[in-house]
Amino acid sequence: MQNLGRRINAAVNDLTRAATLDEKAFDAMIKEICNALVESDVNIKLVAGLRNSIKKSVNFNELAPGVNKKRIIQKVNNLLDFTSSSPLY
Repeated sequence: MQNLGRRINAAVNDLTRAATLDEKAFDAMIKEICNALVESDVNIKLVAGLRNSIKKSVNFNELAPGVNKKRIIQKVNNLLDFTSSSPLY
């Protein structure tokens, strides 16, 4: 479980440090988080639901140019916090 937390934090930190916040960097973060969850034996349906929720919460087509990275990362953190309070197995 400790490794899972490290991997999720690393994925979010990589997005934070990215020179540009684009859909490619965002998708890479989501992929890493989902891979970490699956490897930790989290139910695949729950992982798929989380992936969809994160993607729906941040629509790059609707974002204004130069949107603040903190806002996007905060949305992801809020979803992850909500998920961590639910049973994942």
